[in-house]
Amino acid sequence: MLLLILTTHTFAQTEKIKFDHLSVKEGLSHGNVWDIHQDRLGFIWIGTEDGLNRYDGYTFSIFRNEPTDSLSISNNFIHCIAEDAAGNIWLGTQGGLNVYDRASNRFEHFSVNKNMPNSISSDDVISLTFDADSNLWVGTEHGLNKFNPHTKKFQNFYHVANDPRSLPSNSVKAILQDSQKRLWIATLGGLSLLNRDGNTFTNYYHNPADPLSLNSNKVTALLEDADHTLWVGTFDKGLDKMISEEGRFVHYEPGAGGKGSLVNGYVIDLANDANGDLWVACDGVLSSLNKKEHTFNHFMPVQGDETSILGSTVTRVMVDVNGRMWVATRFGGVNIYDKNKYEFIHFRYNVFDKHSLSNNNVSSFEEDKNGNFWVGTDGGGLNYYDRKSHTFTVLDIFTNKKVLAIEKDKRGGLWVGMWDGGLNYYDPVTKKVKRYRCDPADPKSLSDNNVFHILSDRNGYIWVATWGNGISRYNAATDDFTRFIHDPRDTASISASGIEYLCEDSYGKIWIALEQQGIDMYDPETNKFTHYRTSTKPGSISNSNVPCIYEDSQKRLWVGTHGGGLNLFDRKTKTFKAFRKKDGLPNDAIIGILEDEDHRLWLSTNAGLSCFDPDKHTVKNYSEKDGLQSDQFNRWAFGKLSTGEFLFGGPNGFNVFHPDSIKDNTYKPPVFITDFKLFNRPVNIGAHEVLKKNIILAREIQLTHQQNMVSFEFSALNYQQPEKNQYAYMLEGFDKEWLYIGTKRTAMYTNLNPGEYILRVKASNNDGIWNEEGTSVKIIVTPPYWSTWWFRTLIVLGVTAMIFTFIRARINSIKRQKVHLEEEVQKQTAKVVKQKEALELQASDLKELNDKLQDQTEVLESINSELNYQKEENIAKRKEAEKATEEAERARKEAERANQAKSIFLATMSHEIRTPMNGVLGMASLLAETQLTAEQQEYAETIRTSGDALLTVINDILDFSKIESGNLELDCHSFDLRQCVEEVMDVFSTRASQKGLDLVYQIDYQVPAQIIGDSHRLRQILINLVNNAMKFTSQGEVFLSIDLLSLEDDQLELAFHVRDTGIGIPADKISRLFKAFSQVDSSTTRRYGGTGLGLIISQRLVELMGGTITVESESEVGTTFSFTVRCSVSQESIRQYVHCNTVGNEGKKVLIVDDNATNLIILKTQLEQWNLTPTLAISGFQALEILSSHAGKFDLVITDMQMPDMDGTQFSQRVKAKQPRLPIILLSSVGDETKKKYPDLFNAVLNKPVKQQQLCRVIHSALRPEGTLVTVEAHKPKHTLSEEFASKYPLRILIAEDNPVNQKLATRVLSKLGYKEIDIAVNGLEALEKFAASFYDVILMDVQMPEMDGLEATRNLRAMTGDRPAIIAMTANAMQGDREECLRAGMDDYISKPVKLEILVSILEKWALKADFEK
Repeated sequence: MLLLILTTHTFAQTEKIKFDHLSVKEGLSHGNVWDIHQDRLGFIWIGTEDGLNRYDGYTFSIFRNEPTDSLSISNNFIHCIAEDAAGNIWLGTQGGLNVYDRASNRFEHFSVNKNMPNSISSDDVISLTFDADSNLWVGTEHGLNKFNPHTKKFQNFYHVANDPRSLPSNSVKAILQDSQKRLWIATLGGLSLLNRDGNTFTNYYHNPADPLSLNSNKVTALLEDADHTLWVGTFDKGLDKMISEEGRFVHYEPGAGGKGSLVNGYVIDLANDANGDLWVACDGVLSSLNKKEHTFNHFMPVQGDETSILGSTVTRVMVDVNGRMWVATRFGGVNIYDKNKYEFIHFRYNVFDKHSLSNNNVSSFEEDKNGNFWVGTDGGGLNYYDRKSHTFTVLDIFTNKKVLAIEKDKRGGLWVGMWDGGLNYYDPVTKKVKRYRCDPADPKSLSDNNVFHILSDRNGYIWVATWGNGISRYNAATDDFTRFIHDPRDTASISASGIEYLCEDSYGKIWIALEQQGIDMYDPETNKFTHYRTSTKPGSISNSNVPCIYEDSQKRLWVGTHGGGLNLFDRKTKTFKAFRKKDGLPNDAIIGILEDEDHRLWLSTNAGLSCFDPDKHTVKNYSEKDGLQSDQFNRWAFGKLSTGEFLFGGPNGFNVFHPDSIKDNTYKPPVFITDFKLFNRPVNIGAHEVLKKNIILAREIQLTHQQNMVSFEFSALNYQQPEKNQYAYMLEGFDKEWLYIGTKRTAMYTNLNPGEYILRVKASNNDGIWNEEGTSVKIIVTPPYWSTWWFRTLIVLGVTAMIFTFIRARINSIKRQKVHLEEEVQKQTAKVVKQKEALELQASDLKELNDKLQDQTEVLESINSELNYQKEENIAKRKEAEKATEEAERARKEAERANQAKSIFLATMSHEIRTPMNGVLGMASLLAETQLTAEQQEYAETIRTSGDALLTVINDILDFSKIESGNLELDCHSFDLRQCVEEVMDVFSTRASQKGLDLVYQIDYQVPAQIIGDSHRLRQILINLVNNAMKFTSQGEVFLSIDLLSLEDDQLELAFHVRDTGIGIPADKISRLFKAFSQVDSSTTRRYGGTGLGLIISQRLVELMGGTITVESESEVGTTFSFTVRCSVSQESIRQYVHCNTVGNEGKKVLIVDDNATNLIILKTQLEQWNLTPTLAISGFQALEILSSHAGKFDLVITDMQMPDMDGTQFSQRVKAKQPRLPIILLSSVGDETKKKYPDLFNAVLNKPVKQQQLCRVIHSALRPEGTLVTVEAHKPKHTLSEEFASKYPLRILIAEDNPVNQKLATRVLSKLGYKEIDIAVNGLEALEKFAASFYDVILMDVQMPEMDGLEATRNLRAMTGDRPAIIAMTANAMQGDREECLRAGMDDYISKPVKLEILVSILEKWALKADFEK
């Protein structure tokens, strides 16, 4: 171990290359890797001691042996990998030879079979290679094998004693076919060449007497290089190069480990790179051989260096199509050297290397005349880097170790600025240091001991920028300083005391970066300062905090600010132009600026490094992932070397690079779809499966209309920073344009209509180079049988036959009726003739009477004309008498009255309707509390239902008016989404049961249970949409689903879908849906009713919630309303219903029986989340077949009640007859009496729609070993009013109400609650008088009353001294703001009319408890 560490330090500095690493941490199946192969598609295959890995740059697909799967890989220890011409992957394992069929995703095995003479010679396969005839040569630990893929037979070759033309050893380590189609075999007994006869070998051995013979018989590796030279690796003697076919070799033996020899004699693998260099994988070291210079570079693990090679033994070297080198190791996984990666060389402190940088916090740089450079660190002193020896030396001779500034003068000396250490001058020749410090008594001393920056100008002056007292200029002749400090009395002096940076421009002006004060320009000729500050004036500098200033080769002056981006100074206009983050910069803090030979600016920032083109205004950004020391850089830590290289430092060391070496990746990566899922679950591959072949190769997928949730994953095979690859996809036939999704690699589609689609995917590499061709797969969604052409043809023919039959029957009926009518006509004709004669006589009498009436009409018309003339004359006189001012005044008052009427109309209408409605609904509620017959109960319920419907219409109109006037505001709060949805379901459960509909819902498990939004308005939207769906659906189902569209920084976007199987909406009528007071057509209005406001209100509420609402419909098929809302995740802790405690029940099998496919999918998904194993059946008969074929294997049955052919009761009786102990849970409709008829048949009976909490509880109970019978869920009648209430909560109550009906209602309700002494006041004045005479605990106060309203009465009551009653508003004023107005007047609580009994009881209970507590 000691030797390894010493040699590591000795040779690691010869050449520094960086390795990236793939290990178990990144998903690799094992850290011991034996082979790496890149297939023709571009995927990387990695063989380990525990499985085969396929790598796409993001994830590993791992193949392991599955004992129960004969088509899995035979053994997990993978020695070698090869690929045939068809793209199949061949594997040598410790358990035989395997071939992976990519299309079927299956393995075929070849192992030793003693009964077959043509089987493989050994199961321990070490090496594989294909020859030019597509034969596979297999090297094992017991012989060589030639495998014919067509006949699938092996020809075996063994070592035969005393036969010099046989193999020299049975242990075959490597096989190679060279460019001349000769086959070479490396064995542990020598090197062999297969003769032309194909059966015998020419062998090469080590001859101690011949120095040019093979150096060792233990041959382990073979390689033919680009010059067609054969290289031979040995187990103990290093590397041999064949120089003649007569067996002459040049030896590269292990030695001291310098550039002239190998470090280790055990060569495991050989590889050749694009530069012609030879890479030698050895035990403990990776070496590269420069074949021209015959020198080695060695790469070993360096302790403390995360970019060095990892692993104790290098087992394989593979160079991919882009020249990237993949190095397999034992215990170190895979090491990757990418020569094309950005060449940011990184220097940092290494605790294990005394010649490394002394401290990572780098502050400054300066180059010497030899091309080496000085590095200042804040805490580690001054470092000197020798570029030949690649070592750092620390000069610990200064005031302290906090070096902030370095500057070389014309004499070759070095000026060093310190924090709290003043200024030091170091002479590299004499090695002596002279120190300069601030002397407060000496004005010619250094102005401050905290030095930020040093500048040597063209005249040789040294300018010293200090933190606390301006600038000091060193005078060499007098060895003292001239100070430039801030003088508040002199506007021409320097602006501030804190100086950040100094820069001399080409005109000899000194530019000074000030701390928080912008910049100053000092003119040495005038000895004056010009100031530039941040202001509101256009063209001012964008920020006053300036870390750096730089003049480029075009004499443009650039200013870096800390928060204002990069500024360009225009010397003519004296203005600045800013370039900021919005212009492409990664950050608005510009720390350092340098210019390269192409006149591009390199900017260090607080978010990485940027290359900025000043002419094109384009930006290319680099981050820590590109090799930078950190995304943060330090002030002053930037410099340019004479070689053109740049230095940038930060808190984690510094980078050295040449701008010309930073090149973009031009490789267009191949794109593949790597995964396909249905309903978020993997899909099997097979002839009878959805996927006929591996999705990577698939070009077509056929789906049924029910398989309506598909997702894809894709990868671009660019291994250089794959996390920066960009993606776009488009589903032709669905999407109208490409969807650019950044680095996301997935696409999902739901509810695709039947038809043909093409999913196209394209991608770019890390530098934005796009592969526009990409990849594609055709998707065919087959229609349901009722949408097929043959089914529609049968329907047309059937309807035609029915119409023909009807017409024939109708014609025959008409003929019979015609004969009968002719007979009747003859009879009636005689009667008509008699009637005609009588009518003629009457007509003569009427004519005389008409003449008399005509005379009277003429007289009346004359009188009417005279009256009209008089009326017109009076009107004209009245108009003349009216004054213009009175008309204007009347017009103004009329306008005011109109506006006031518009404001109070809705409030008045609401109040006037709610007042009688309070009596209607209240009395109906009281009636329901009495003993009634079934018929009477129905009448009472009808009154309540009709009243609620009228109230809904009123609320809709009020909501619509609020929305139209812009007065509707959302009340956002935290609430339980699932509870909100289940409450909506409860509203319609009875109605769904009555109509025979399935009412179901599903919430995506990714949706947070507790969210922040307006639950009341969300419930209103859902009730509107579900009500519409119920209204227009007579059979089938109503399905509500909720999906998570996005989740970013606790901000949610949810999608709601309400789908029904109702009458549908014609396409030409959909546009009328979202219009006020509009419905599809008048016939719908007559049949189904409604105001036409529900959808427009829902649309406006959705828009208020930041979403949109859409509709998809097909006549006679159904309708789907979809809307989105934006909300946020609540941090409140709540009960999580979805997560069910299934401890002890994991894996138990549950049979689900339901004829509704949607219900089956929802129940299956839920049970799988609870770790149960569901089996589905669509009928009772199918379920009985499953139970009979799997007798005793199910732990629970969940069955629906309403099913065709056999209902839930019949099915359960047949199950109990055979398996009496098998628990059964029944899903029934509200009102179903099955539970009463069969109390012992079911463990639980749940009403639909089923709530997940209840379902979890009954499943958990049913699966208990003791089989406890669960109480059946039931809706028990609840009486709100009880006379025991008054004894429990004694109160004295006053009712202030002017309406007699409401007085009677309130009195009756309170009497039902047990209160006997109830006083009534008909107005506010009377309420004051009664309260003055006697104290009341509670006053139920109406607002609109004669003489004195409730608000004024409340204010007077609150002005009284003594005990305060609880005043509860009970009013028909239910507009927005009415509640707040009541509370401002002094009321304690608020109830709107019509009053719901349960709300009144709850509020009385609340204030009774509070009064009791205060007493």
